[in-house]
Amino acid sequence: MNRPSLRSLFGSDDIVLAPGGGGPLDLLMVERAGYKAAYLSGYSVAAQRYGLPDIGLIAFREMSEVVNAVCRVTSLPIIVDCDTGYGGVLNVRQTVREFEDAGAAAVMIEDQSWPKRCGHMQNKTIEPIEIAVAKIEAAVKARRNDDLVIMARTDACDVLGFEEALRRCKAFKAVGADMVCMHSPRSIEDLKILAAEIEGPHVVSIGEGEFTDAIDVSELFRIGFQFASLPSGILRTAAFAVTAMLERVRERRHARDIAGSAIDLGTLNELVGLAALSDFEDSIGQRPGRAS
Repeated sequence: MNRPSLRSLFGSDDIVLAPGGGGPLDLLMVERAGYKAAYLSGYSVAAQRYGLPDIGLIAFREMSEVVNAVCRVTSLPIIVDCDTGYGGVLNVRQTVREFEDAGAAAVMIEDQSWPKRCGHMQNKTIEPIEIAVAKIEAAVKARRNDDLVIMARTDACDVLGFEEALRRCKAFKAVGADMVCMHSPRSIEDLKILAAEIEGPHVVSIGEGEFTDAIDVSELFRIGFQFASLPSGILRTAAFAVTAMLERVRERRHARDIAGSAIDLGTLNELVGLAALSDFEDSIGQRPGRAS
């Protein structure tokens, strides 16, 4: 599928928001809503596709299946959450090449120890800086298409503090990372220092329940951030809405009011491309001169 590269959005005149989802339908909705990029969230994939928490219970093969499914149906540039790269430098190489072949526009690799945990959970551990940097170097050397963006994320802010997180971001850039992400910054001042001391473009993860939730994205752009991901907003919104619907149906013993808060079936069919497939099916056997 022909899709723009994430690099083509570098230098945009506004911040690029990349909502996160856990599968093809989520990211089709992101595209339909007019966003320029999307984020395939490891948390959302674990919860939505497998019903599991994001604590390292799904790995490369499970994620690869979803990356391929997503890239087959959307033309948006997709940022893929690759967790820790799923092993050592050879695993990172495999991850980068297979996701690149699938159509990913960017891969994000973090510095947690495996089994990793969602960045918003407690009791995280991180790898020594030498191992973390080696993985980013491996990702840079593994790509075969220069359009693929290598994003390096550190969770050190929660574990060892801001100064160590900043040191790691600088080390990641030094070995060729295109973008860095400091997970769980504690203040706008942290973000300002990151943007001032490290060459951009920069990306920030917004949420969940952290101070970044309250920041106007125009302020992020003003201080130097080009991209912002919203990792689990779609998942949490859907879970809330579905839970409320199921409770109403159970209590009222009918489903008549679902239509008022649900997408209609025709729109959903349009979203998943039914019309184009039906047109193709109807075209078979309709060549000129052929008897009906």
